[in-house]
Amino acid sequence: MLVVQWLLATWLLPGDWGLAGIALAIAAALTICSPLPLVDLLVQRGVTKALPNILRIATVTSVLLAIVIACSSIWAGIRPGQDLKSTSGAPVTVGTTIEELARGEEIKTLVNEVEGSFEIRVDGAWKQNRLPKMNDISIKLQEYMAQLDEELNRSSDGLKLNVDFNEAKSKLRIIDETGAEIPIRTWSTAEGSALDALGFRFRSRPLTLLLLMLGVVPLIGLLKLPLAALLRLRLQFGAIAASNFGATIGGGFMAVTLAVLGAGSVALLMSQIAVPLITALIMIPFVGKIPRVPVEDREPVKPLLKDSCTLWLAQWVHSAGLLTPMLLLGYFASTEDAGFFYFATMLSIQLIALLSYNLSQAFTPIFSKLQESPERLATAYLRSTSAITAVTMLFLLCAGATAPIFIPQIYTDKWAPAVPILMILMVAQSFASSNSTSASLLKGSGRYKTWLFWQLAQSTTYVIAVALAAWKGSIITVAWVTLGQQAIFAPFGIYICSRGYASITDILRVHGVPFIAGSPLVIVGYISLSIGPSWVGLLVWCPLAGLVGGSIYVLILKYLDPTRFSEFVNIGKRLTGNLAFLKSLKNG
Repeated sequence: MLVVQWLLATWLLPGDWGLAGIALAIAAALTICSPLPLVDLLVQRGVTKALPNILRIATVTSVLLAIVIACSSIWAGIRPGQDLKSTSGAPVTVGTTIEELARGEEIKTLVNEVEGSFEIRVDGAWKQNRLPKMNDISIKLQEYMAQLDEELNRSSDGLKLNVDFNEAKSKLRIIDETGAEIPIRTWSTAEGSALDALGFRFRSRPLTLLLLMLGVVPLIGLLKLPLAALLRLRLQFGAIAASNFGATIGGGFMAVTLAVLGAGSVALLMSQIAVPLITALIMIPFVGKIPRVPVEDREPVKPLLKDSCTLWLAQWVHSAGLLTPMLLLGYFASTEDAGFFYFATMLSIQLIALLSYNLSQAFTPIFSKLQESPERLATAYLRSTSAITAVTMLFLLCAGATAPIFIPQIYTDKWAPAVPILMILMVAQSFASSNSTSASLLKGSGRYKTWLFWQLAQSTTYVIAVALAAWKGSIITVAWVTLGQQAIFAPFGIYICSRGYASITDILRVHGVPFIAGSPLVIVGYISLSIGPSWVGLLVWCPLAGLVGGSIYVLILKYLDPTRFSEFVNIGKRLTGNLAFLKSLKNG
């Protein structure tokens, strides 16, 4: 997936990533009753007796959810346009020069490098127009408005149109002789980014299409539901890994192909649509015949529906909170800002998925088998969480420290604005590496209300903080808020999972020890920033920094926590020997 992300970043624009992130955030806000959380419920219940009624519940809700997401495209495809701000903080007026705008140079680049075509609705028909080129950013806003006026009236069939600046909202708009606002739409992400940067409100057809596509995701999740639950309950981790690998390759190929063919942001949604569909298709032969349950042996609908609602709500709070930054940045900042944040987020998540997510997926059935022995469960949980965190923190901190070199060099300069965001998010994800294991314990042991409480606490706090950061701060401020959220709530998750079986000191050491061991990598980050992107830096400095930083990390880890050091050294061998590490946890 890292290779796929590199190819997609090469072919697509930041605006494409921004629209995909915004579409996913809108869908997440509407996806209250996704079928996927019910996989954990089936695993915890043992699948067989619960399967028939869970499928009935999931079928009804998935169809309704698909309709709701598809219908949202009618209103959610409208982009508000960002407020125009000056670099000095002074109010923007028609006398403000483009150069004085907070994104003046970027506006010039967008207008000059894209075709700049868009459509306006005049006399019941859509007419195509073009944004005039901007050769000089020292011109005043009113001069550029006059140029656009001329372009508009050239194709308006005698109807007098004007470009108006709303000083109260710091936005541009097109109005007719009566003062009514003329609707604007665009079929391109690039032109949409230009309109967005200039402050125009418009309808984004690509965003509408993305939401229509996301409407099928709940139905795909319904297909995958019983298959994934049965494989996890049977501990068929090889089949799960094979399904995920095959789907990742297939979905990645489809995404890259669409990007090369010019599909834009649509290509980015292949991971949401093609990957789970291919995964389900590959799982079918591994599962075989799904067991049939006599009516008299089926678990009643009422308790299943109650637990389903708790899981749905918890997963909805978690997913909506996770994707909120893209939605808020798209509203308060711009589509491109949302794109830079989504790109950095996906890159950091890809690394954490590679290192810990697939492993932690296996913990739910293991923890469910240990739920009758709380002390053994707590011991297995702390051991696995400590081992995973020790490994993931090293790789994530190293990646963050070398990001100033490898991002511009590998992903090209257009992604350079994402570097400081990625550096901060890598640290945030190093704390978040324990979250999936904590979630596995709570769901595997049936503690759905605790899982819900944890998600409500962190997501509510996070959404409020991100909203303030996006409104009053910047994209970097949102990244710092994300780091603060993970640094607080990831240890809190460990606390609620191991309360009564571990001291506060033991809990803080899970993240604290590897974080201290990785602190010398801050120096690596400063050196990387000063070196800047180059092939010498990529091929010489990055490996050298990883080797030296990793060696120092291991030495400090050995000194501060010899037990975890031993686990760190052996974890690779344990994971390659038929998942012996997982089997040892299962056996206590």
